[in-house]
Amino acid sequence: MDYRMWGNEYLAEAERLKAHKDAARKATEEAPEEERAACCARFWMLREMYLESLHTGRELLERGKAE
Repeated sequence: MDYRMWGNEYLAEAERLKAHKDAARKATEEAPEEERAACCARFWMLREMYLESLHTGRELLERGKAE
């Protein structure tokens, strides 16, 4: 198994998620009051996905170094 390749894929996905997360934060700030809760929930979901991908990618790269 190529942990480095897999780790880099996770880190690339983390960067894509970060862009979506940043856009969701901006949308939350600009959203009307009645939509703000839904926008905020989307932001926090994307933030969690971003952090998971970032952590997993880094872990896989570390495993790749140990191989």
